[in-house]
Amino acid sequence: MIPIQYRMQRAMLSLSPLLYPNFQIPHFNPAFLTSKPFTKPLRSSSQNSLAPAQEEQDEDDFRVLTATKTEYNNIVILESSTSKVLLLDDSCNVHSILYKADKWTNSYWDENTTLPAIIPHGPIAVYGLGGGTVAHQLLHFYPALCIHGWELDEVLVDRARQFFGLSELEKANTSGGILEIHVGNALSRMASIEGGYAGIVVDLFSDAKVLQELEKAETWFEMKEKLMTNGVMVGLW
Repeated sequence: MIPIQYRMQRAMLSLSPLLYPNFQIPHFNPAFLTSKPFTKPLRSSSQNSLAPAQEEQDEDDFRVLTATKTEYNNIVILESSTSKVLLLDDSCNVHSILYKADKWTNSYWDENTTLPAIIPHGPIAVYGLGGGTVAHQLLHFYPALCIHGWELDEVLVDRARQFFGLSELEKANTSGGILEIHVGNALSRMASIEGGYAGIVVDLFSDAKVLQELEKAETWFEMKEKLMTNGVMVGLW
């Protein structure tokens, strides 16, 4: 059985070398079946077996929906019969995933669904919106939430609206929940609201690495100032 990582890389070979000049697919051998090239894991390492959706997807190939080079990213969106995934660099790390029949990912994104239960009533910020996996999950399980999604790459936002359904989340649902998208630097002072956020989800990566700014304590203290009293901030990596 060919693993998801290999099939995603195989799909990427159809892209122009101008988009991914450094990408090379590894020579396939049995050892690659157990390799873990994702810095942002597609599946939880604590799982002992594949979920049914995963088993089904393992029989399916990915196709390229769109590929665009921007100032900040090399955006590639792949689709199989069961999911869509967002790649932003030639590491093949999955930055967002959206299953067509399930909101659970069996990966670290699922941990965000516990956040609304431990924070005050109020809006939640997602720093690093990407394709909107976090926003989709939160508004599915907590439909009355107001989510502020911050993303630096305007082209990525446009592609996520088109292929990951973010435009639907920008419309208030019957419970009043909504996603408000902001294009800008999530670490800047402007990424705040009056009264503060009840919760902040920090999901910021670049070139398959956590941002260098997040390795500095002062960055976290500055983000803390954007929380309301008793607000909670979580980092995803």
